Amino acid sequence: MSGVMVQREEDEAQDEDCSPPQWLEERCEELWDRVEGVRHKLTRILNPAKLTPYLRQCKVIDEQDEDEVLNSTQYPLRISKAGRLLDILRGQGQRGLQAFMESLEFYHPDQYTQLTGQKPTQRCSLILDEEGPEGLTQFLLLEVRKLREQLRNSRLCERRLSQRCRVAEEERSRAERKAHGLRHDNLQLERLRQDWESASRELGKLKDRHLDQAVKYSRALEEQHKATTRERELLMQIENLKSRLKDSEKQSLEAPDGSTSSCVISNGSDGSPPTLPKKPLQNSEAQKTCVSTPAPTTGVIALMDILQQDRVEAAEQRQELCDLITKLQQELQGADELRGKLQSQCEQLQLKVRTLQLDWETEQKRSESYFNQIMELEKERDQALRSRDSLQLEYTDCLLDKNHLRKRIAELQASLEQQQRELERERERWREQMEQTANLHCSHLSLCSEEQCFGLCCTPDLDLSPNQSMSKKAQLRGQTHETSGGSLLPVTVFDGNSLRVLFHFARDSPPSRPDVLVVIISMLSSAPIPVTNINFQMTAPKSMAVKLQPPSGTELPAFNPILPPAAVTQILLVSNPNKEKVKLQYTLTFSLGEEQHNESGSIEQFPPPEKWGQL
Repeated sequence: MSGVMVQREEDEAQDEDCSPPQWLEERCEELWDRVEGVRHKLTRILNPAKLTPYLRQCKVIDEQDEDEVLNSTQYPLRISKAGRLLDILRGQGQRGLQAFMESLEFYHPDQYTQLTGQKPTQRCSLILDEEGPEGLTQFLLLEVRKLREQLRNSRLCERRLSQRCRVAEEERSRAERKAHGLRHDNLQLERLRQDWESASRELGKLKDRHLDQAVKYSRALEEQHKATTRERELLMQIENLKSRLKDSEKQSLEAPDGSTSSCVISNGSDGSPPTLPKKPLQNSEAQKTCVSTPAPTTGVIALMDILQQDRVEAAEQRQELCDLITKLQQELQGADELRGKLQSQCEQLQLKVRTLQLDWETEQKRSESYFNQIMELEKERDQALRSRDSLQLEYTDCLLDKNHLRKRIAELQASLEQQQRELERERERWREQMEQTANLHCSHLSLCSEEQCFGLCCTPDLDLSPNQSMSKKAQLRGQTHETSGGSLLPVTVFDGNSLRVLFHFARDSPPSRPDVLVVIISMLSSAPIPVTNINFQMTAPKSMAVKLQPPSGTELPAFNPILPPAAVTQILLVSNPNKEKVKLQYTLTFSLGEEQHNESGSIEQFPPPEKWGQL
């Protein structure tokens, strides 16, 4: 170990011999001039959030400077933050320049080489000077921990994004499949609709054809009816002619000479043409009768031929009509069968259309539910954005309040420093008096009764006279940290009903009395109404003794957040000659408005008796 330490010291000595004196005043001014020359580039490149931990580790900037640079509303942009950081470092002088150059050497080696013309060594000498290797190791560990946290956060973000992308891809594939199914269903629905429309058109055409056939059939029936009526009329005429022919035959038999004239008269008297017999046998019989009978006249023969020809034509027409009727009946039967088939197909198509309509309605409901969910998500997003804006406004208000409080703290610190200087003057004056009256020290201190007085030996650095002015007591309240030695914090004895009682321990004990502890009691109020009739008493065991000086007052005004808080102070002297553990009892009475409060308790948070006088 000794060899390693010697080698390390030799290396450091060689480095110090090789390294030129870089931090002279002229060199510092030259470097600052170079920094100002490339200020516009540095402010764009530098990230104050990276540099401030190193600068704080070097004790160049404090927490307030870091908060001002990173969180102040006056510097919303990174360029302005970097500029403010450079101004703060410029105000720190040589140490600020050295820490800034080492941070550039550590985080931005290119800019360091451009400014200094040297290669970065990354020795962090300022941290080594301030805190030693342990501080540098702690800083590097913190940086490594930050980098690990950033890497872990980036990996977590990457995993979350990959999961979201995977879920989005699955949802997109589902949506595409649903869209493809909907398109297929829509195409099938369109096809079925087209088939249904074509079937409905065919059905309409068949209905029209059926209607036409029904009209033709009704016309054929009318023609058949007319033909049957015509046939009946012809048969009636034939019967009449037969009867007349028989009558004429009878007359011709009776009077052969007048047969011709009677036949001619009968033919001339009948205006309607004679009809043919209904059956061919009747025609042959009539021909036989005509042959057997005397030969009729030529007019009768011509009329008979005409009637027979008309009868043949009517029979042919009737046969054609019958064929047409049978053909129409067959077509009507086929149309009925086709109609039944088309109706069954139409019912099937209607069922398919209904199922497709139900599917479409369900998909429409799903799409509406998706749309409603999207709208709710948008509402939640808008609400989150509004809440974020409100939080940002609150954050800016808090920052403004923080700046205001920081200014107030700076003012209070300035007044505190002034009071400290005045207190130092008073102490020096008191020490001069103590040197003059060194022979007047008391040999014994009795603290059991308030009627006994205390000499100057009991007040080494505190004026315990009851006639102390309010200004000196305010100075005493401002010197809490100095009287407590900076190592002991104030102890809260009581905190309730908007009243707080604190014990501040003095650093030194009275001369020649190390067994005496001087305690400054301060009472503060945060109530919106005044606190009156304040009385604080202490009791001690038999082996100890306590002495309470009169308080600076018995009332506290209402709390005002703008003005500094008012306080009631009181001096407590504790004597512990046996160096035992201190445990005191207290009673506190006060009035808050019209209410009277009585409080009591014990306190043990006293410094060890061995350290009294050396706090």
